[in-house]
Amino acid sequence: MFPVGRISLSLLVFAAPLAAATFRDAVRSMGPGNTGVTLARELVTVANLMSEHLEYDENSRRFFAFMNDALEDFDFSRIYDSPWLSPQKDGFRSIALSGRNTGSKYRVSLGRESSAARQLGSATAEYRMRENRIGGDKTYTTQLAFDAALQKFDAQAMARFSEGMLKVFDPSSIAQLRAPASAAFPEIKGDERRIIDLGMAEFPRFTQMLSRYIELKSFASVREHKGKKYTEVALRGRFRLDTLGADYPRLKSFIKDLRKLFVLSVYIGDTKGRQISSFIVNMQTEEFYAGFNTLDGKILPVGKDGVPAFDSPVGFSGNADHKFYLAFNFFVNVHGLKINTGNVGAYLRYQANAERMVFYTKLTHMPEGKISGALFGVLPTWLIDLSIPSDLQTLMNKFSQTIYKANNGEGSFAQIAWKKQAGQAAFHASASTEFLENRFIRIGMKIWVKKFRPNEKVQEDIRRFIGALTRALLADLNAM
Repeated sequence: MFPVGRISLSLLVFAAPLAAATFRDAVRSMGPGNTGVTLARELVTVANLMSEHLEYDENSRRFFAFMNDALEDFDFSRIYDSPWLSPQKDGFRSIALSGRNTGSKYRVSLGRESSAARQLGSATAEYRMRENRIGGDKTYTTQLAFDAALQKFDAQAMARFSEGMLKVFDPSSIAQLRAPASAAFPEIKGDERRIIDLGMAEFPRFTQMLSRYIELKSFASVREHKGKKYTEVALRGRFRLDTLGADYPRLKSFIKDLRKLFVLSVYIGDTKGRQISSFIVNMQTEEFYAGFNTLDGKILPVGKDGVPAFDSPVGFSGNADHKFYLAFNFFVNVHGLKINTGNVGAYLRYQANAERMVFYTKLTHMPEGKISGALFGVLPTWLIDLSIPSDLQTLMNKFSQTIYKANNGEGSFAQIAWKKQAGQAAFHASASTEFLENRFIRIGMKIWVKKFRPNEKVQEDIRRFIGALTRALLADLNAM
């Protein structure tokens, strides 16, 4: 027979509720043996260097000045024919750049650096172009590849961190949170208030800064279906522009200039037609939104009846292989000329194991877009059509179909991956698409790009904002 005391202790331990998940737990889980705090400090330090201590050598400075000017004109032929791009054996022309973490600054230069000399965050980017002739039209295939050294921040570190953050939103965790009441995001009420207070308790400087510049209209709510609880995350908010303008006036002015310019909606679903998540940036209302449902550190697919699929959760850690479909719609208002892409479709696959984590996406559907309205409120589309060889609708669809059928019919695609190289983690991103060269499209895109692309002064404000945010986060990590 077992001693009574030992039985009582065993029952007590077994009956005790699991501790609430915290943001600190998620950070600690990034490294083996809960050493993630050190890893997080190193990563945030690099991010801070890239924003507040970024330097360009003279050649890279001249190249970026050239690219900013060419892209503002949406002039791909100017880029392709420039001396900056060197001919390659496969018919492409390319240029490579390197970013190096020196420990005290982040330095960008032209050319490649030896991967053996890379520190955490050091990176190489290559931009490639090829000129094509298709049915009398000139097109340009463009490719971008980016590689960065991540050392110990490997695929499973990223997966563990993602699931750790989701566990904070678990209904059982929310019920046990007992952080002191805070003044951060005062508009959020109810049980989800506990997550805000946890953020303020564990990362006070970072959370306070977010609260200073962002207003949240909704956050998260615990739901229940047939006695089983889950959390619906509905993160809706907007910038507090007056406060932002006091510290970053040029950034505020840029955001105000984007008012009513576009609406971007992205919806992710699984192969059974169930919704996984949705993301919206609506400059008509100046709001952003991110929504999904979660339980036990995983994402719950939701059917058309609104019922979560508890038996089919989407996890990120361990061995995983998930297939999804994306639908995104882009509405643009260019000085009264309204362009709607319709619901563009794409395939998305997520694969993960101990060695790698890969997101791969490819366009699968490109509908005919619609153009309406009047440029500057004066020139209707039919009047503009009289002044060009074709019509705006045909030109737009020809442009979008070129993107859709890029790479000799293979289509436009992109990939983001964490991989191990020589025992160290490396980040890789690549993308390839194709653009139609047409001077009338260039005129329209030039108007939009000039309005949307931040100038150098705005970029400086953005770097200062990111720098302050990373400094606040680093101070919180150092206090852990």
